[in-house]
Amino acid sequence: MRSRGARLLAVLGLLWAGPAEAQVLDRILAVVAGHVITASDIEAFLGLGLTGVAPGAADAEERVLEHLIDRRLVLDEADRLLTADPPPARIETALEEVAARFSGPDAFASFLARTGLSPDDLRQILRDEARRESYLRARFGPPEPADDDLRTYYEQRSGEFAEDGRPNGFEAAREAVRQRLLAIREAEIEDWIADLARRAPIARFDR
Repeated sequence: MRSRGARLLAVLGLLWAGPAEAQVLDRILAVVAGHVITASDIEAFLGLGLTGVAPGAADAEERVLEHLIDRRLVLDEADRLLTADPPPARIETALEEVAARFSGPDAFASFLARTGLSPDDLRQILRDEARRESYLRARFGPPEPADDDLRTYYEQRSGEFAEDGRPNGFEAAREAVRQRLLAIREAEIEDWIADLARRAPIARFDR
């Protein structure tokens, strides 16, 4: 997202259509510890495919808003602990991957213009995404459990993966074990972010 100062100027700026009428350029939907989240942020993250929420999904905009609030809380923690920036090459690769989701360069550029983002703005978003992922990995482990972790978890709880009372071998239970570990990690992250949210100043505004 753009800097707080730039975002506030965009939100508070007015486009004059005549001597007696004005139109607000953007709408503030939430403020998280001083960081503004606007309607154009939701449109940008949804359209760029940065949240895992499909544009046509039920309550898509509300789900993206929740994601952006959680994202800001995690980034504040990453900032506090001085999480390092990723290599520039990684950001350029991520930028290419996002651009490839559009029908062509013109469609990509048009979407950025409509949401008020420059390529450098998007690079900063992707840089923050990489830092957020790095912080979560350091705190909660990798998003995809290693084979050794799967096997250790299974060996400690093999009885929980039995079928019809009969032991289920590790290979047969591998995916069930993987899904269990993914769910545990996700729950731990959700609980941690919920605790951050209880302690952070968060203001939401009617849409």
